[in-house]
Amino acid sequence: MKTAHMLILALLAILVIPHICQAAPLAQVPKTGQKTCYYIPYTGTVLPTPCPGTGQDGEFQAGVAWPDPRFTDNADGSVTDNLTGLVWLKNAYCNSQMFSWQNALNFANNLADGQCGLTDGSAVGEWRLPSINELESLLDYDRYAPALPANHPFLNVQFTDQVSPFFWSSTTHNDRIDPMSPTQAFAIDFRRGTFYYHDKTGAYYVLAVKKARTTGVTAIPRTGQTTCYNTAGTVIDCAGTGQDGDLRPGAAWPEPRFVDTGDGTVTDRLTGLVWLKNANCAPPLGKKYWSSTPSAVAGISHGDCGLSDGSKDGDWRVPNVRELLSLMDYENTSPALPSGHPFSNVYIQGAVHNYYWTSTSYYEYWANNFCVDFRKGYMYDRIKEDSWYIWPVRTARAVNAVLPVINLILNGE
Repeated sequence: MKTAHMLILALLAILVIPHICQAAPLAQVPKTGQKTCYYIPYTGTVLPTPCPGTGQDGEFQAGVAWPDPRFTDNADGSVTDNLTGLVWLKNAYCNSQMFSWQNALNFANNLADGQCGLTDGSAVGEWRLPSINELESLLDYDRYAPALPANHPFLNVQFTDQVSPFFWSSTTHNDRIDPMSPTQAFAIDFRRGTFYYHDKTGAYYVLAVKKARTTGVTAIPRTGQTTCYNTAGTVIDCAGTGQDGDLRPGAAWPEPRFVDTGDGTVTDRLTGLVWLKNANCAPPLGKKYWSSTPSAVAGISHGDCGLSDGSKDGDWRVPNVRELLSLMDYENTSPALPSGHPFSNVYIQGAVHNYYWTSTSYYEYWANNFCVDFRKGYMYDRIKEDSWYIWPVRTARAVNAVLPVINLILNGE
């Protein structure tokens, strides 16, 4: 009887656990667009190189494939992104205007049919300033000036050195250690393909967005931001502000967001990605130059870094920039991760930048790779000769989440 009972419980685990840990992800991470790989010979000149064996973004090209065509020009002053379903203003330099952050919010919130070439029948309140996740989703990390997918239909994307190339997002920079942080908001540089936080009094461009007309191939997740701030950085009531914390656009995070599978890995139920639980496993990982990072990650397996997942050499890889950014919670800093996350040893040290490598090269300057700073909560490019931290990722396998539970049941624990 006891054996039969155990077998029934095990069967239930097989049926139920995959739905908990490996149900269809709500917001699978799209590809970055990067297809090129690079190496630095002893001369110091960075050159393109064949991708196989490099461990770079261009080799794996991990993520959801972009649809073809990527964009649809709606012939009404708007553009639909067929990857995400979001609808964007076609004219990225409407009326040659630049705005402070608050004025950018106001402009986007009041945009409607008859303005900026729009003949879409839109009413005031339908358009808004995009979140940083939405704005970043437009980037193509294999292109430059502008860092947008080939054959995009946008007009007047500003990217010359003489003209500010930044476009405002609705997301405030929320560094809880720096009291001046909420006076800044994130903006995208469409020339270089980067984003950073800027003083809200600065003058930048607006690329407004509105909700999807159709379902895209994948969804853009929420940023996690739930608090709103004015230009002075003071917390204010969110209602009617049009800020990220007010509208909270994007796919809601599942609850729980992460599942600790008990084998040294953590499954993100939002994206379906599997992460090493130990975010600073030293040795064999720790802090490394980029040149030794891909091989170090490819060499970890079952028995390393607390892993008991049956993984083999080559199963793990360095995440691309979109994968690593997908962990970010823009409501938090130190670390900028969702509250209650199960990760250990996320390296944070006071006000110092604590970058983690991605596998994505910086297209403007091939000697650099993109990194994510989980102390301050943003991404930036760093020279490949720097030494930074490593956080491996792998694709999900449902069996990994089920076996530990089945073992507990069969062992009577």
